[in-house]
Amino acid sequence: MMRFTPPLQRLLSKYRKTSPPNTIVKLPIEILLTIFQLCPVSDIVRLIRVNHFFYARLHPLLFETLNFHTDKSSKRAMAACSLIIRNPSLGKAVLRFDPAGGVQRRRAERIQKVSKTQAQAIALMPNLTDMNIWGRAILPQHLVEIIAHPAPRLRRLTLMQVIPEEWIWVVPLLVRAHPLLTELRLWPTLRADQFSDVSPGFTLDRADAPRLRSFTGSLPVLGGLLQEGEKTQVESDVVVEPITHATIASPILLHEHFEALDVLRANGSSLRSFQCHVVVANWHAMEVIAKALPQLEVLKLHVLANFKRDRFVEFMSQVEGLEHFTQLKELHLNSRDVTVLHRTAFRKKNTEAECVARIGEQCKSLRVITMPPYRRWVLQDDGEWNVLSGQELHEHINFVKSQLGRPNDGQLGRRLEGRSGSS
Repeated sequence: MMRFTPPLQRLLSKYRKTSPPNTIVKLPIEILLTIFQLCPVSDIVRLIRVNHFFYARLHPLLFETLNFHTDKSSKRAMAACSLIIRNPSLGKAVLRFDPAGGVQRRRAERIQKVSKTQAQAIALMPNLTDMNIWGRAILPQHLVEIIAHPAPRLRRLTLMQVIPEEWIWVVPLLVRAHPLLTELRLWPTLRADQFSDVSPGFTLDRADAPRLRSFTGSLPVLGGLLQEGEKTQVESDVVVEPITHATIASPILLHEHFEALDVLRANGSSLRSFQCHVVVANWHAMEVIAKALPQLEVLKLHVLANFKRDRFVEFMSQVEGLEHFTQLKELHLNSRDVTVLHRTAFRKKNTEAECVARIGEQCKSLRVITMPPYRRWVLQDDGEWNVLSGQELHEHINFVKSQLGRPNDGQLGRRLEGRSGSS
């Protein structure tokens, strides 16, 4: 056996020299990324723990999107933020950050620690473009650190928490620290009266957010932003992007709020997409919105009702004013009481189709009508309305849910229109 050992060693050494070592590492990084996008995150984590090459190239990619909002525990968020604080180069890879702590109850000391750590990590994310703060994930006193070290490329900011009166001044400074914002969501951060003239020293200046195109918040704030936008455009050389999408999250549009829509009628000519909440007893909301914003292309109404499905047809039969819309292409209706567990919002057969046809007759420009729950009706070339059903409806519901955390442009997407048109 010993006499065969030298030849075997020579043969093995010859094979090692001729065989290309680490062939996979010579592949372009684009191909490697395509391969690893198909792999579970757990496999990628195991790989970067044992390979220096992939650790250097794949480890930062795991930090591109950090979404801890729905976590029941803040352990993952604390581990990631602590790692970024120790290794600031990882912070440069973060593009979206949803801090933890907005959904679970914790002790005050733990809330303070998690909030401070996450704020310190955000200050080390210079390439951050999307930040969504929910609940007490980051306390107002720690938002000051973000203001001192802003993310210069931030495009989307969500601040869904109740700000105390003594910290209300933080909100406008946070907006002004990020002049490239295109989408701002402040509900239910602030009450309507906090934006009134009596509010001490608080204003939202469009000159500090000239690229803002989408806003979610209270109606007085939206009116002020629209007025401020026109004023800034006239008085300075700053190019102000028009606000094209607005969501009135609070307060709910009641009869006493109809007069406030006069602000939109006077300054809301740039709006193309509009969302709001209405109560079931408010039959005239559609007409009031149509007269204030006849140029809308997309309208989404969230019907806050406490009724059974047999009353939804009653609500739809009393809706008027659609004829005032001149460019409306999409009408999306959502109901709190009609969920995906219901096949349709109408009890009687063919009632929904008759209702959709009647709405289409009232507004000739409509091409898409969505009925609860997410039942998408599309106008065909022959003038008939076709509804998604079966697997197509299931895919559309999943698509709508996937859009809830993405930047809001007022559209629910047109990905399935071609498929529904050919069905």
